[in-house]
Amino acid sequence: MIYDARTQKVDVLCGIGSAPGSDKADKRFRLGTDWQKQGADWQKRGADWYKRGTHWYRRGIYDAATPAMVHLCASLLMHYGTISFERAVAPVLEWLSENRPTQYRDSVHKITINAVTGKPVDKASRDDKGAKRLWWQDLLNTFNRLIQSEKQQPGDRQCKLNAVIREFYEGEIAEEIARWYEKSHALLSYEDLIRHTTKIESPVEYK
Repeated sequence: MIYDARTQKVDVLCGIGSAPGSDKADKRFRLGTDWQKQGADWQKRGADWYKRGTHWYRRGIYDAATPAMVHLCASLLMHYGTISFERAVAPVLEWLSENRPTQYRDSVHKITINAVTGKPVDKASRDDKGAKRLWWQDLLNTFNRLIQSEKQQPGDRQCKLNAVIREFYEGEIAEEIARWYEKSHALLSYEDLIRHTTKIESPVEYK
């Protein structure tokens, strides 16, 4: 939620990614729900399939939504900001360059979670200099590629921010994400990335 002092209005930027919407997702869901036809214990079979497929900390991104944060932040800057994407992410670049780990403890599942990647952390990856810390370089590289897209785009600040969105949701980065989706057997696809947008809505009012 953001208050615009110029219009004296409160706007809500919806930063939640959408669910998979491709035929691939529908097909996999139908295959997964064939347990309904397999006898009287269909409830147990269904519950077992759901647990195997949707525990994000065990089986990847079966239940993940379209990544929304890049679009949300670029839209926020575009409609309400005054600075560039490069300037906005400068503190994050500094943080990543210094390799500062951030993690928290999930007391429910009794696992340690990496606050940036959202993945479980094992003992080996807790070492600042360990080999499993490559996500730092990957994330830093992604930000730098988005900054390059912004710099190379001619025009005003709006055009440059649109270039950041296009690179992540339609360009080479999107294609790499889509290949990773396919390799990971995710339900998301390249089409889901292209369709994603940040909705600007009025807040719910109670009188």
